[in-house]
Amino acid sequence: MIWYYFISCEKGRDKCLKKYIKQIVLFTIAAVFAGVIFFLANTDKHKKCEYDIVFLGDSVIGNHAETFSVTSVMEERLGVDVFNGALGGTSMSFFCEVNWESVPAAQWSMVKLAQAICTGDWTSQLAGISYSEYYFDVVRQVMGYFGERIHHLSQIDFSQVDILLIEHGTNDYNGGQPLDSNEDSFDVTTYGGALRTTVSLLQEKYPNLRIILVSPVYCEFLNRGNAKCFETDFGGGVLDDYVMMQKTTAEEYDLEWIDLYHNSGIWSDTIDIYTHDKMHLTVEGQQLIGDYISDYLEENPQKPEQQNRKGN
Repeated sequence: MIWYYFISCEKGRDKCLKKYIKQIVLFTIAAVFAGVIFFLANTDKHKKCEYDIVFLGDSVIGNHAETFSVTSVMEERLGVDVFNGALGGTSMSFFCEVNWESVPAAQWSMVKLAQAICTGDWTSQLAGISYSEYYFDVVRQVMGYFGERIHHLSQIDFSQVDILLIEHGTNDYNGGQPLDSNEDSFDVTTYGGALRTTVSLLQEKYPNLRIILVSPVYCEFLNRGNAKCFETDFGGGVLDDYVMMQKTTAEEYDLEWIDLYHNSGIWSDTIDIYTHDKMHLTVEGQQLIGDYISDYLEENPQKPEQQNRKGN
């Protein structure tokens, strides 16, 4: 099963496996070790964790101070348990040659997390953590909270989750991942294909789960000449193209969509107030986004009709 994850990323990138053959061997060893640990943990009558809302995404949601975050604002406003399962630097699509030159890190992409959530097999995700602990110089993407957060995700009973929020797109855009494929609408190396695959898997496994797509926020790139997301194309289009792909997919699968990109209040004239580096949220930014999403959920305690979605 491990080899499937690497074979699935070919799509014209045969050199991917050759370049990272050493990583694959080491990752496979880590996967065996992680599989044993995962098996033992799940045969010990471990109580599944239960949350009302789970929020998955990238560093905009995932990177925060221990005591204050978008999800902590939501918990206080809504009076429910919210788990922040977002992982900084991750994408919706399955990267082969990822920005951080790490094949194992691709196992934390949203499409691979969706597979793990639906199958209950977290071996590859946990193996990536084991691998990175010993080869941190290669897996530069991993952050200190990854291990605990991924392990916690593996223990959540998603059949008991009311709402799943999914926020992804910035790293797909920044990494130049293809927006979509004309040949295969479920090509997981494209943003659109990975998004459709993710939604399809989750809807089939958890038909009662309320899935809400959340758009990326406006951002600029200090490490790329202060490039602005509305005018800079890194290979797959500008960020708004990925936002519109998300909107189209929400409509295709009858999902709710929250448009932070156009409507949250974060833009070029306010970005220094709500972010500390033109991308990652300040306390004010976390409060803003937490309140915006909470407002939507308070206004729509149940899934609204399509024409009433916020952001449309």
